[in-house]
Amino acid sequence: MQEMKVKAVLMKYGEVMEISRDEYIREVTEADPTSFVLLHLYQPSNEFCNLINMHLPAVAKKYGQVKFVKIVADKCIEGFPDSRCPCFIIYLAGKVVSHLTNVDKLMKEDINNIEDLLASQGIKHL
Repeated sequence: MQEMKVKAVLMKYGEVMEISRDEYIREVTEADPTSFVLLHLYQPSNEFCNLINMHLPAVAKKYGQVKFVKIVADKCIEGFPDSRCPCFIIYLAGKVVSHLTNVDKLMKEDINNIEDLLASQGIKHL
């Protein structure tokens, strides 16, 4: 019973939030320092970005201890090249711990490899 209570406290997110540039500091760098934050930089014109955005809510629900946010890449970082999307930037305590560009290539263009990619970055579900 105690283990279930602890898990319930840790599983505080469970969804993907679309953020604006103005929300970036509050939602990413000032987020809970004990939780990973996964930022998905995407371009709506990129097919694999759209596929990730379709599947990421299910992953976020499973990884409720991780805060998942997304934003159109060039709305977050001016001039961010479309060729580097999809991109995951993983933060912990306001600092970048991983910067993964061309995530589609890292996942070998298989959407089912999202969890393997997270595990390779030290993020496991509870």
